[in-house]
Amino acid sequence: MIEKFGKKSLAACIFAFMSAVSTTSNASDLAEVEAVVKLYASTVACSYEGSDFKAVQVAGDKNEPMSFMDYYTVVWSGDLGCSGGSGSHGVIMTTVGSRAGGNLKVLADKANVMVPTRTVKAVAGAQGMVIIEGPAYRENDPNCCPSGTASYVYKFDQGSETMKLVEE
Repeated sequence: MIEKFGKKSLAACIFAFMSAVSTTSNASDLAEVEAVVKLYASTVACSYEGSDFKAVQVAGDKNEPMSFMDYYTVVWSGDLGCSGGSGSHGVIMTTVGSRAGGNLKVLADKANVMVPTRTVKAVAGAQGMVIIEGPAYRENDPNCCPSGTASYVYKFDQGSETMKLVEE
């Protein structure tokens, strides 16, 4: 279970439930979405090589072929904007929409979401929500070594085509 500052969080329960429920879209669709975001990352970020790109379908029917109503978010890490220096590398969520003819498009006019953690331990998603688990600093932790774990719960807003933080 996920523990945040000694207390079990609602996110831990949701994360466990989402992990138990089948959340896999068509595996080839997810691989295709991840490939699109890898190409996008190569144009807007540095130090993304070696990052795990994890796609989650956040809207649309997972049991149907890809359609224009399908949306995905991809969790990855890198230095968005190639700023360099300490603290510039982070965890990023990029939203992808399926457009006419099943063409996948990174919604670049929507802001990438910066997740407030340095690394990702786990990602799960279902019913328009994505939970990202990462390390968290507890009181008196040295800068090198966070000893806690935090969860970040995001919900997809189809009207604005963006992911919104709903629980930290």
